[in-house]
Amino acid sequence: ESTPSGETLYLFEDVPTGCVLNETTGEIWWQTNETMIGESFSFKVTLQYTDGSGSATREWNVDVVECIVGVNMWAVDEHLSPTKSGSISVWEANTGSGQDPERIFTQKIQKNHATRIGLVPGDYFVQYTDGELYNNVWYDNAVEMADATPFTVECQDNEWDSLELKIETTRLDWPEQVRFFGTVDMGNQHAQGAVIVEFIGLDPTLPESERVENSQSFKTIVPVTPNGLTTYSIDVPDNLYYYARVLSRAGNSVQIETEYYLETASFDQAVEIVPTDVTTLVDFTPTLLEVNDNGLHGYVEGLGAGALDSRVVLWRKNPSSGIPFVQALVTETTSEGYFYVESIPTGEYVLQAIPETADFLPGYYNWSMNNVAVQHWQDATEVQVGSSFIQAHHYIRLEESTIRSDGKDKAISGSVGAKVGSTKLDDDVILGENPVVGAVITVRGEGLVSYDISQPGGMYSVDRLDPGVYQLFVDAPGYEPYAKTVEIDALGLGTELHVVLSRSVSSVEESQEKLAHVQFDGASLHIHSDVQLNQVSIVNMRGEVIDVADQKTIDVSALASGSYIVVLRLDGRVESHTVTIAR
Repeated sequence: ESTPSGETLYLFEDVPTGCVLNETTGEIWWQTNETMIGESFSFKVTLQYTDGSGSATREWNVDVVECIVGVNMWAVDEHLSPTKSGSISVWEANTGSGQDPERIFTQKIQKNHATRIGLVPGDYFVQYTDGELYNNVWYDNAVEMADATPFTVECQDNEWDSLELKIETTRLDWPEQVRFFGTVDMGNQHAQGAVIVEFIGLDPTLPESERVENSQSFKTIVPVTPNGLTTYSIDVPDNLYYYARVLSRAGNSVQIETEYYLETASFDQAVEIVPTDVTTLVDFTPTLLEVNDNGLHGYVEGLGAGALDSRVVLWRKNPSSGIPFVQALVTETTSEGYFYVESIPTGEYVLQAIPETADFLPGYYNWSMNNVAVQHWQDATEVQVGSSFIQAHHYIRLEESTIRSDGKDKAISGSVGAKVGSTKLDDDVILGENPVVGAVITVRGEGLVSYDISQPGGMYSVDRLDPGVYQLFVDAPGYEPYAKTVEIDALGLGTELHVVLSRSVSSVEESQEKLAHVQFDGASLHIHSDVQLNQVSIVNMRGEVIDVADQKTIDVSALASGSYIVVLRLDGRVESHTVTIAR
């Protein structure tokens, strides 16, 4: 009732262990942890005047509860349709702390599904990234983090279904499109495999002498039906003139003579196509050179569960490229669990089964151990495919996973990349790393086995994990195995880990002197050789064939920076060269 003449002083009477009190301001700092959840703690603090004119005591209780708010996030385009690619990243804003924002979470977008994350109360920046189909954007419609609006999370009555966050993006601008379509007819001959249909676009606004050098390539892989007849369609920009051709796909069972439209064997004699309608018919009748009438079959089941709907990947040993195994073919099982593959290139393969359900782990065929699948490609049984069909069944029995549906919303996430080593190009030594797509990331802990498969950009996320210590394994054919102990603490939202794989050492020693030299000039690859060049295949460091040509100068302006393997077929001999494209 009267104003004291002395200063105030705050004193602890009864508080939990670990409290820190500012005796001048009365501010209390107290750090809670997971062991305190569900407990009630008493506080008793006295304020007294230093001149002895009076004092007051305040008592209260604090109940420690778990407050993790479940936030559903997704991105939509300008038509409010959910995006089907890209990733969402969350950054802790660190508002008022003086520290820079810190990224705490990244997860790829699942088709037509929201990304779900548990967040403690605070301010966050949210970013959507894609770069191929959609524009990158920050919430709320900002291009840079500095202009973004923080998203605030507060404790709610129902933490796990309380908040939704929608990020609006736009599709990247594309030229107007026209469609070429037609047939590839091999004369009713039995052939099963795939060929490539390519449209080479020339810019009519350029001087004629510069058009070929600045051409653009548009390709589609066309599966060939058993009767040798198949159809295709491809969408291309309408502002170019085109030359079209059909050619063999490197390593495929079907090999054909390259044919340009209209039924000619060379670019110089090909007919130029000027798009005048929305759709244009372009047919091909190539000559079939070779077909392998062979194959294999098998069965995929889950241990104790019977047949599994699965994808079966055939990884082929490819010593000519210097890569131990490359992905040669992907097929699917029937509803009864059977798979059947015919007309494939001869060679050595390992078979990988990837189940459609997350209840079972991917694995590789192994004829021993009662056909129970192994988790690493180096432990798989190699299957020798010759000129005839293999009659024996290849059983792949997959191990059960144990994903906890009631686990915390914590994750081990990140990306998988591959060392491409150092490549000497003229006077420069360039170091590089490329993302690995299709790697299996397996997480094993006490009573739990879960996994994810790396997506474009190498992104992965193994979620629904409890705090604890886990063993993380990464398997990708052609790469050395990777293992690491990872710990998820109780206070964080998970662990982010970038995995870098190393190429497995090829058993092939290239002791012969090279017959060709490959040079990169910034836009094109130039092949110098006195020997006749039959075919050029460009293979990325994941073992995927991304371009096939038969010319000594190849436009690679559309390829991303990185290292590539150029496989040359030279008058009956095959040799490989590693080049680095850097811009």
